[in-house]
Amino acid sequence: CTMTDRINRGTVGLGLPVAPGAVARGRGFVLQVVSLCIVVAVGSGGAVPAAGGQISPSADLEASSAPGPMMAASRRLAAPRVVSASLFPRGGGGRGALAAMSTSVPVRPLGVLQYTYVDGAEKKREPYRQAHIQYAKDAVAAGTLVLGGAFKPVEGGLLVFEDTDAAQAFAEQDPYVTNQIVSDYQVREWSVVVGSVLKHLK
Repeated sequence: CTMTDRINRGTVGLGLPVAPGAVARGRGFVLQVVSLCIVVAVGSGGAVPAAGGQISPSADLEASSAPGPMMAASRRLAAPRVVSASLFPRGGGGRGALAAMSTSVPVRPLGVLQYTYVDGAEKKREPYRQAHIQYAKDAVAAGTLVLGGAFKPVEGGLLVFEDTDAAQAFAEQDPYVTNQIVSDYQVREWSVVVGSVLKHLK
């Protein structure tokens, strides 16, 4: 009896890849991992292969209507019932791994300002460089600029701010922008999750 046969008969609702060996049962359904796949069996015909490969019916399954196509099985699965089932045996190390996967990761949004310079900017910027650097230092002192600098070769630059509003405000008054050293700039939000600099941010 193949997986396709069971789907056609309506005894298997769905399958998805996971590690082998996991079993979970509940009233009206049974989950069994077979060949790296979770099999969701429904109805009285919901038998799934046991560890030895034999077909073993579940005593927990409810009686249901005659097996139908997969659509009928899908409708039975979609019934308004909340079921909580663990795919890992009690005391197993897999439970902690699953919890780690579902744990939300803290995100620190920052504002990134990326400059594109005009051709020959390395020489053209000289009359405005000191004013630009002082302007950046003032932003650092104000607590809005985290770090910044030019690319190598000098074709543009990148500055990181506390947020996108600070990045936009900086660009609008930067001597490099007002004196056409910057041909184009972009402000984007950067979702930061790791980095030693994070402990220094507000």
